[in-house]
Amino acid sequence: MITACKKFGLVLAGIICAAVLLLPGCGPEGGASPDEDASLRLRIGTPMKVRQANPLADYSYSVFAMLATHETLVRFNSKMEPVPQLAASWTSSRDAAQWTFQLVDNAFWHDGRPVTAADIKFTFEYVAAHHSASAWIRELIADIRVQENEITFFLKRPYSRFLINVGFIVRILPRHIWETVEDPLKPGDANVSMGCGPYILDRFDPRDGRIRFIKNERYYGPEPTMDTLDIRTHMT
Repeated sequence: MITACKKFGLVLAGIICAAVLLLPGCGPEGGASPDEDASLRLRIGTPMKVRQANPLADYSYSVFAMLATHETLVRFNSKMEPVPQLAASWTSSRDAAQWTFQLVDNAFWHDGRPVTAADIKFTFEYVAAHHSASAWIRELIADIRVQENEITFFLKRPYSRFLINVGFIVRILPRHIWETVEDPLKPGDANVSMGCGPYILDRFDPRDGRIRFIKNERYYGPEPTMDTLDIRTHMT
């Protein structure tokens, strides 16, 4: 059963996604304060509480990471059809037990390093080993093989919902960051908020509940409408 908090998170995710990616451009509100420039800002208040900017340790933050900083292999459009994200294309065997993804060649992590098939493989193996909610990965995937910019999943059984359960749910992590983290709940100084998505985490202050994301100028996908996402959490 989905808790009320998670239901709210899913609704909020839909609202942010529509505002960030689908709304037509519009000018800043009149009467902006002197310290504000002409950039487009989306301001959101939410009762969700974020304790740490870690997509594997904080569910509330993972909602924002899913929309702003971290990508999946595929996404789904308004008709619930799978469309490319980090995967430019994909194929499956006739029995849906083998899935191969061709990755885009122009995706970069926020620190400038390219996103590779090795990052994809690492992500699935890491979360399966360290994240209790991802035990299903071990039960479903028998092997993962990488060849240049291509990654193939060999499943233990035919699975026609692979694009939903695996291609869309698992958010890809940068291997060069997370391979240094032995315990995802205790990342130390590792920059675990870094992804390859349309926004970069610019500010997180758990004391006053402020999270700010700024547009990633090197994003490989469609340019997002908003320049800044300014979120206030634990508001009632």
